[in-house]
Amino acid sequence: MDIGGELKLDSLVPMIAENPATYVLLNALFTPMKDEYLSVLHNADVYFDIVYASATLPPESGYNIVALVEEFGADRFLFGSEYPFRDPMSALIRLEVAKEFDSATKEAIWAGNAQRLLVGHTG
Repeated sequence: MDIGGELKLDSLVPMIAENPATYVLLNALFTPMKDEYLSVLHNADVYFDIVYASATLPPESGYNIVALVEEFGADRFLFGSEYPFRDPMSALIRLEVAKEFDSATKEAIWAGNAQRLLVGHTG
């Protein structure tokens, strides 16, 4: 869901809180967030794509992938690029330059987490 567009967390968090076992995919974008929102997101099956996230932006920007992974754990992040509207190479490069992540973390975000979720839905 693109929470930067028509949907806002103010509308989504109550729905997520009432349906915590429903898989939800959000853009990885967090500006200062209410503590109660963080609590709901931590306790639900919420995943985040990395289309706008970058390791080179300051943590307070809300777009810093390292800070976001520290908050929620690498297993909650999926590769996202907004292809065909954006060049997927930019998202690949932004994750690759995240020196704080080892190769296993990067591989999980690039493909492993999505594969795990898809197998869980079909298996």
